[in-house]
Amino acid sequence: MVDIAENEKRALSEIIEERLIGSRNSVYYFEIIDQKIPKFLKNYLQNYVRKIVYTEEPIQFTNSSRFDFDHPQVQKLRNELLEAFELAAVITREELKDAIAKTVSLQFDLLVRPR
Repeated sequence: MVDIAENEKRALSEIIEERLIGSRNSVYYFEIIDQKIPKFLKNYLQNYVRKIVYTEEPIQFTNSSRFDFDHPQVQKLRNELLEAFELAAVITREELKDAIAKTVSLQFDLLVRPR
């Protein structure tokens, strides 16, 4: 039974991988979010990309006595810029395969073995 379940998980993962990335080595996040993919995977990737943007900080705002970074217009533009970086994030084949495997396995186990 375990072998059958693992084979099914692997088959599901491969189908999703082929649909999302095909033979490419990487894919942009904005290409993925427009696809019909499992909600678990979409949420996982969204959190993954946000973590990348906020930990790598492609643009940094440091404290300054000359500028008020808490000004509403600056905050609005900063948020829009961070959202743009999220959409433009590049996800490698290995990162995507790992995300798919984790979410397929979790969702599969929840459906087949809810306890």
